[in-house]
Amino acid sequence: MLGLKKGQITLFVILGIVLIIGVSTYLYVNQQPVQSLAPSVLEAPVQIRPVVQFVSDCLQRSGEDAIVRIGAGGGYIDVRSQGARVNPVNPTESDAIEFGPSSELAVPYWWYLKSPNDCVGPCLFDTFRPPLRRENEESGRPASIETQLDLEVARTVDTCVGNFTLLTGQGFSVVASSAPKVTTTVGAAGVSYLLDYPLSITREGQEFHSAQYGSF
Repeated sequence: MLGLKKGQITLFVILGIVLIIGVSTYLYVNQQPVQSLAPSVLEAPVQIRPVVQFVSDCLQRSGEDAIVRIGAGGGYIDVRSQGARVNPVNPTESDAIEFGPSSELAVPYWWYLKSPNDCVGPCLFDTFRPPLRRENEESGRPASIETQLDLEVARTVDTCVGNFTLLTGQGFSVVASSAPKVTTTVGAAGVSYLLDYPLSITREGQEFHSAQYGSF
């Protein structure tokens, strides 16, 4: 490393640590199977199984995409939305590092010097590592991985179903009485999603109701 300044060496070390953390998080979370906490499609009345399958497929895709995103982001869907300081000009004075001037991806430092680089005396160290479970969240600190997945999967499920227009051609009329709500559980055996999405489903004069769904 001849010719490199101390600050440049420090930056290379930080970049290496960030890459290790990001890749490790991605590999761990992405390898966890997506499980279901809801009744299976086959338990639904046969008349509305296409609707239940459609919603479950949306949940499956949304859940998998969210896991990939949060793994690639070092535990965050969007670290900036959690209050992280991102300084592309001086990344060692940030809570996270941005990958390129026009990149949307920023990965947090899980352990870093929060005080200015030239601090003298007591220097403050901090972490921007998110808690895994919602019960470990602290006021004023970033949201947990579970909470972030709750919100992201609910948002993308709502987009995926697209007002159920794809089911209209099959003779279904589907009306949601509330927005989708997702509860994520990250456990040792995998990631589980429970979707609460109350629907009124009508076909050929028959009305049915369905409320909970899982990914299969």
